[in-house]
Amino acid sequence: MLRIFVFSLLLANILLIALRLLQPDSGDSAAPDSVEFESGKLPTIGLADELSETGLPAQTSAENVEPGLPEPDSAATPVEPQPMSCIQVGPFEDEASMAELKAELTILFDRVQSREKRSIVDKGYWVFLPKYPTRVEAEQAIKDMTAAGAREFYVMPDGAMANAISLGVYGSLERAEERRKQLNDLGLKLDVMIEPQTEIQTRYWMEAGPVNALNPTLIELSYNNPDVTQIQVDCSVGESRSEPGIEPEDLAAGVGNGDQTAEPN
Repeated sequence: MLRIFVFSLLLANILLIALRLLQPDSGDSAAPDSVEFESGKLPTIGLADELSETGLPAQTSAENVEPGLPEPDSAATPVEPQPMSCIQVGPFEDEASMAELKAELTILFDRVQSREKRSIVDKGYWVFLPKYPTRVEAEQAIKDMTAAGAREFYVMPDGAMANAISLGVYGSLERAEERRKQLNDLGLKLDVMIEPQTEIQTRYWMEAGPVNALNPTLIELSYNNPDVTQIQVDCSVGESRSEPGIEPEDLAAGVGNGDQTAEPN
């Protein structure tokens, strides 16, 4: 009987020790007052003022931003608006020729105006013999040139150049010089002259706007009207703005490299 009692007591002690080993010790979960590291190495940590109480990086504020650095901008940088401008389109020979495009521009833009511009236009080079004192002398010169093999000439009938002999109007100075050399080679000792010809020409332009310089409408407008020049101008200048410059060679009408024997203007 005593043996059974001793055995039971021993078994109870074993169970008690086992329960203590399996039960978590609340004292072990608390953070130790000090931590030992191997070989005397310490972990790298951030500055104290960069860590919050939880050990995570603190939120940036106006107080802890380093002087001289820009403050963080939470909002997106606004896109700069494109400048507005007006366009001038042309030139047109008359108002009727720009009527169709003007109707289209009136739909696309708030303001459409038409303007008239006069320019001095190069019409070619006139080759001629200075006027003779009388009509008889001019006709005799024609006979002499015909006999020598010359062709294409015309006696001016009246006006400031009456009795002069026109030898043709040419679109380039080179062609005019060739014509003069041809006549001089006849051996008739002719005083062949070359004189540039010009005229006052009227052209029409339209101004429309305002419009963004990157508006795809401008690209479509240029594509649909390849023969029309499109110039961007500043809308703020208003009515005092001068017309776009037009070079004579861009507006020369009907002047080619071929010969013309018509009377010069």
